[in-house]
Amino acid sequence: MADKNELKKFNGRVVHDGTINDHFKELHGITIEEWNEKNFKARTGMSSEECYIKQITNFIPVDYIKERNGKITEEDINVVHYLQALGLKEAVINVLFDYVGVFSSVGLIPPDPREGGKYWVEQNISSIDKAIIFARSKWITEWNRYKD
Repeated sequence: MADKNELKKFNGRVVHDGTINDHFKELHGITIEEWNEKNFKARTGMSSEECYIKQITNFIPVDYIKERNGKITEEDINVVHYLQALGLKEAVINVLFDYVGVFSSVGLIPPDPREGGKYWVEQNISSIDKAIIFARSKWITEWNRYKD
């Protein structure tokens, strides 16, 4: 049987206790997220953020919902019209739908898109950048609370 210390060596480097990401960074000099981003950019010629922005700006909300869910309902159309009437831009509405979708996919109670839209208007979340920053901060906050 191999010596316990031998099991902690990889390519002549000692791997210390820690998370998978710690091990990966120690071995490769970058985090798994940075590695994935680097490979994504090499494949597509753009960052994942640039790709996301391109995706949300290339679809009107009804088509974006259909692309994500495979179908569109009358209720979906009504929600889109409501959000447009609030003055939200199409790409911002798409980010809002992603925001709601992420919460429901991990089993958290998602905000109602109508209520979320009203809140975003009240908070002046009117640009793609502001919408992405807000959504990410909420996802991170909830994810940290959820995993603990």
